[in-house]
Amino acid sequence: QSKVKAWIAKLYADYKPKAVVATERLGAGADGNVHTATGLPLTGPKSQFQGCIDIGDVVVEANKRKLFTVGIGDHGNELGFGTIYDAVAQTMPKGKTLATVVKTDIVVPAMMSNWGCYGIEACLAFLLRKPELIHTPEAEKRIVQACLDAGGLEAMYCTTDFVVDGLDGETSMACMQFLSNIVRKNLEPPDAGLTH
Repeated sequence: QSKVKAWIAKLYADYKPKAVVATERLGAGADGNVHTATGLPLTGPKSQFQGCIDIGDVVVEANKRKLFTVGIGDHGNELGFGTIYDAVAQTMPKGKTLATVVKTDIVVPAMMSNWGCYGIEACLAFLLRKPELIHTPEAEKRIVQACLDAGGLEAMYCTTDFVVDGLDGETSMACMQFLSNIVRKNLEPPDAGLTH
C-alpha cells in the first residue's frame, strides 16, 4: 500500500489519461477501509486478509483533475458506487459497511461487472456503427477459459470450472450473443422485413 501513491503519480505523469474507467475495483467505505461484498474488511486493522491494495486514489485523483470517470460493478463496494452511496447503503445487505464513498461521473450497476462492461461495449459498437466490435460468444469462452487456465478462480465458488460469478459460463456467452443481436438488429435499415 505504501507504494500506491508513487505508482499513481507515475501513472498520471507517464500516460496523461483523459478518462479513467474502473471495473470490479473495490473502493474504500465511509470508515476508510475496503470491504468485501459481504462487508468483511479487506484493508485496515480489522482485516484478516493480507495483500489487498486499495487503488481507489486513481479515481480520486482523476476526479481532482476533472477527468471523465466511469465505475462499473455489481455489489456497491466498487469504485464509482459512491455516486449512489445512499441507494447501496439502503438496499444491499450490510450496505452501510460495504458501500464505497468513491464517486465517478457515471456509475454502471450490473448483475455482473463483466456484463456492465459488455453493455458499454455494445453501446460503443452501436454508436460507432461497428457491430464487429462486440466480442463473440466463442471469444467470451476463450477469455474466461484463459483466465482459469492461468490459475484464476471463479469468484463466487472459488472453482476452476467454466463458471462466471456463480453462473455457468454459457450464460455469459449467451449475454454476448444477445447484445450482438440487439446491436445488429438496431443497425439494420428501419424498413427491413415484411412487417415494417
